[in-house]
Amino acid sequence: MGITSLTKYMDSLPLHWKSTNVSRCPIVLDGLSFPYQLPGHFDWKFGGQYPAMRHFFENLINTLLAQHVSPIHVVFHGIRQTDKMDLLLHRRQVVQDTIWKVQLEEEVEPYHASSVHSLLMLQTFLKLLHNYQSDEVRVHPADGDHTHLAVSLANAYDCYLVGENSDYFITPLQKGYIPLSKLAWSQPGSPVIGRVFKRDSFIASLNIEPDLIYAIPAFLGNDTLPNLVEETKLKRLVRENSRYRGKDLQSTIKFLEKCHKLTGLKYQISSLDDGGEVLQKFEQSFEKSRKKYDIKCPFNYEEFKISIAFGSDNWKSIPPWIVQQYKDYMFSPSLLAVFIRGVNFLRVVPDDCTRPASMIISRPIRLVIYALLIEGSHVTEIIRQGSKLIEDQIHLSGHSDPMEISEMKLEPKEKRHNRIYKTLMCSSHALSLLQEEWHLPVASVIFWAKLAAIPRGDIYLKALVLSFAKCFHKSAAPCTPAFSLEALHLYAQWQCVYHDAILLNQVLALPLPYLSPANLFDGKFVTYYSQMSHDKFRIILDNTSGEILHLYTKILKTVNESI
Repeated sequence: MGITSLTKYMDSLPLHWKSTNVSRCPIVLDGLSFPYQLPGHFDWKFGGQYPAMRHFFENLINTLLAQHVSPIHVVFHGIRQTDKMDLLLHRRQVVQDTIWKVQLEEEVEPYHASSVHSLLMLQTFLKLLHNYQSDEVRVHPADGDHTHLAVSLANAYDCYLVGENSDYFITPLQKGYIPLSKLAWSQPGSPVIGRVFKRDSFIASLNIEPDLIYAIPAFLGNDTLPNLVEETKLKRLVRENSRYRGKDLQSTIKFLEKCHKLTGLKYQISSLDDGGEVLQKFEQSFEKSRKKYDIKCPFNYEEFKISIAFGSDNWKSIPPWIVQQYKDYMFSPSLLAVFIRGVNFLRVVPDDCTRPASMIISRPIRLVIYALLIEGSHVTEIIRQGSKLIEDQIHLSGHSDPMEISEMKLEPKEKRHNRIYKTLMCSSHALSLLQEEWHLPVASVIFWAKLAAIPRGDIYLKALVLSFAKCFHKSAAPCTPAFSLEALHLYAQWQCVYHDAILLNQVLALPLPYLSPANLFDGKFVTYYSQMSHDKFRIILDNTSGEILHLYTKILKTVNESI
């Protein structure tokens, strides 16, 4: 993410870093960085250790609050920019390739291995944040790219920004940037120590005009800009120093240091053969770079609350209830992308790549979502086929819904409940034994068991229900199961169903409460118990506490009577 090799380069410059005790101050957290920078022991090959993930996030928030770090502003991205679609597809294909290589037992780069994540990880983080949300913890979804919002918030509150994105080395953060990998904490009551990068110190050491820092991404590219050093004759200028041959970042910075000013840089470029053409390309990239990184607009909370400025060829007015739900981060950006563009970039799910994609099982749920959100004849899904991501056009003939999405909140809640139950192939009567917060997860199990042809009494079904009961009561003991592609695939299917059921609930204006994945599923636990014989599983149940056994029995009875 960001500018290639910049993080490693900045790490090598100790003079521009300082340690600080983070306390008695506000802070901005890049919410996109945290779920995707978890410690390595969260092994995606078992489908997701959500209780442990929640503990990790909870421990961080509680430790910050104990140090009187408040308010904690957590910023998330909005819908993806259209000029980032190719990049997003490339990155997700790399993730898919990594899953396939692990399955083939081939060697995988550690960086690529860490890029694979469990499907419901972000939902786990968001559910936790909503439990905290108050004046002390505030969630801010951006209208698009969240970098601009994160920087303007940090400058408005004169506080540190914590994330893991090399773009932040370039942006003018007044207080400074702390990479998440350089934030140290252990538990509430212990200090929080951060290593802060000082951009002004870095610029001063180069003795260059401050704006010349934007030439780094203009030369070397980023998520949306091309690498001009590779693509043009700029390489003749930046690679003339043999000391840095093969190290374009160091060569570029040394070259900028020699130029001092933007005028000097342009003069050097214009002296090249075809210098006019190269200069034109540079100037275009430089202006785009400056526009992206030179963030000086003050953050205005009142304007932020009422603004929603999505740009799209298929832009249409967004119903006010969706705007508000989105601002509360209870309407997924992926749903908004479907509404505006008719495209659903499905998540890459850890799965058995020799089988059909696990996301196929929940397509009937998505068809209901699409019929409510768009008026077009089809939706484009990006989904796995074999080990490759492909575009699949989903035709909506026969799936229209007379309900206007703008009027959804006016529909009686009971009717919206019944929409969910019908879609998930169950009934309100079948779920009557359970409290309402259990309806969505248990209905998702019923749907999964029917479509995956899981019979009553199957060990995979019983293991999943026991995981629900154990995780809900926070008593799922650590397990070390053998890796199983069968278990990975079946439980990936259930996670896809629950993921899309949550999105359907959002499209229906949240008629049902629902439980965090951390209250339901531990991948290692459920894989371990699914590998037991029925007799051994019975012994486990005989030694299970009364309240857990009661919940297990009630859920299993509900599921069995429905399948």
